[in-house]
Amino acid sequence: MFVLDRIEEETAVIEWQGQMIMLPAALLPEDAKEGDLLEISIKIDHEGTKGREERIAEKARRLWE
Repeated sequence: MFVLDRIEEETAVIEWQGQMIMLPAALLPEDAKEGDLLEISIKIDHEGTKGREERIAEKARRLWE
């Protein structure tokens, strides 16, 4: 369970399993307030990762030509 502990300027402080996590407050819903329980989901963008790897490989190839 993620709990929005507080918002400090542009930073959201979120408590999770006794740890404090800081995220940009802009990632929160506009109506989020201290004490709210948050659902947070993280997923891997496999397609984006592949494209990034390809761009890096291309830059490295051009560098060593």
